Amino acid sequence: MKRQIPWTRLIAEGVVIVGSILLAFGVDAWWSEQQARVAARQGLASALEELEASQAELERVALWHERNLNGVEALRAMVEGEPDGSDVAVPDTLLASLLLLNVSDVPTAAVDAFLSSGHIDRVGSATLRSDLLAWTALLKDVRDDEVRFREVFDSRLQVLEEDVDLTSAFDMSIPMFMAGPASRAPIDVTLVDLPVSRWLRNLLSGHSAAYTVMMFQSRLAHTRAIELSELIAAEVD
Repeated sequence: MKRQIPWTRLIAEGVVIVGSILLAFGVDAWWSEQQARVAARQGLASALEELEASQAELERVALWHERNLNGVEALRAMVEGEPDGSDVAVPDTLLASLLLLNVSDVPTAAVDAFLSSGHIDRVGSATLRSDLLAWTALLKDVRDDEVRFREVFDSRLQVLEEDVDLTSAFDMSIPMFMAGPASRAPIDVTLVDLPVSRWLRNLLSGHSAAYTVMMFQSRLAHTRAIELSELIAAEVD
């Protein structure tokens, strides 16, 4: 007697097995997606904490650039109208404005880690995705300009030191830096003779322009950091 093959049962079992496999794959994919979403939120939370620290650093640097700009403008006012070849006695605290070029140290590790993780595709806001990608590029531009201006400043100050004793200005710059940009200028100052020349006017004009640019860039980055923080906070809520 020929044995009958139970096709119905075999097909049912096959469907159950295939369904179980597909379900397992689906559950695994769902779990992986959930883990990725959690990792993305954690990455954004770390980026938010870092950006809040960045705001304080950018504000500090912008205040330094503004303070130094005011010092240089005061020097320009004292030199204005004086004939070339004459000497002008200026406070060493103002000369320190030529030395206190502050370079920003804005952290980017958390944002960099989030961008490299590939989780940016899970960010719902297109504006946030765009701003995150632009953030580190903006900071690089700010830092590059600060380093470039510092190199120019150093070369000019080496020439100035040939005619002017900057010892007290250098000594004064240390406690001024430690006190911070919002502190008052020291009361005890030393007057330093500054020889007036066209070269000196060009130096002061160059410093003024550089501090203006750096102050603007720091303020712009500070504003971007605030806006980016607000976008991230809305995303993770």
